[in-house]
Amino acid sequence: MSFVGLTPDEERRMLAGIGVARFEELLAAIPAAALSERPPAIPGPLSEIELRRLLGDWSSENHAAAAVSFQGGGLYDHWIPAAVDALAGRSEFATAYTPYQAEVAQGTLTAIFEFQSLIAELTGCDVANASMYDGATAMVEAALLARRQTGRKRVVVAGLVHPHYVAVLRTYLDPAEVTLVPQAAGPATPEQVRAATGADVACVVYQQPDFFGLIGQPHALHALAHEAGALAVAVCDPIALALLEPPGRSAPDGRRGADIVVGEAQCLGSPV
Repeated sequence: MSFVGLTPDEERRMLAGIGVARFEELLAAIPAAALSERPPAIPGPLSEIELRRLLGDWSSENHAAAAVSFQGGGLYDHWIPAAVDALAGRSEFATAYTPYQAEVAQGTLTAIFEFQSLIAELTGCDVANASMYDGATAMVEAALLARRQTGRKRVVVAGLVHPHYVAVLRTYLDPAEVTLVPQAAGPATPEQVRAATGADVACVVYQQPDFFGLIGQPHALHALAHEAGALAVAVCDPIALALLEPPGRSAPDGRRGADIVVGEAQCLGSPV
């Protein structure tokens, strides 16, 4: 229900933000013949399975399944191959090989090893954990790791990083220790990032592709962070990394890539 107002005041504020006075104005483009004056009459009483079948038949008359959803920025519809559920449901990944306690986690450990191997390959990193709670807290943990490693405090966020991720970062840290390099028209430029870095910066965080799906200049950002004695943190979509150069891989000229790569793994098989 995150996208629906829960109180009349919330509804009024949402309508005002859209620029209409009443909800009915949002339906002005729909022919009057297609609108109902009152809720549909539901026969009954019905059992649960009968009610689900009835409402399912009604909902199938809509074409929402073929529409593009813009809810939940950062979580997008992906094709999930049937093999994902088939493999995830195999008993050797969910149960013990033997009844002995020492063996009880081997199926889980096998699945985790495969996940870590995949993530290491996609990111170009030597090691991968398994894993953080979500993409936002993973980015925060990367910033905290960089602060411990460098002994510095300030975190530079370069360009259009997911706003929820930035909000979580500002919640964990003193907001004064988070420097935003905003860029409304595209990825942050190396010149903008250079102006924001200094001897007190622990890491430079960027997103690739950024929140609007734009591709930046990761090698330049890595170099700027390392020149300042900071770490480079890349926030990435694992699906996109199947096409893009792994951020943890060194540049063609030998300069090292991102020191830490984080992201949201929901897209690897979990429905939105």
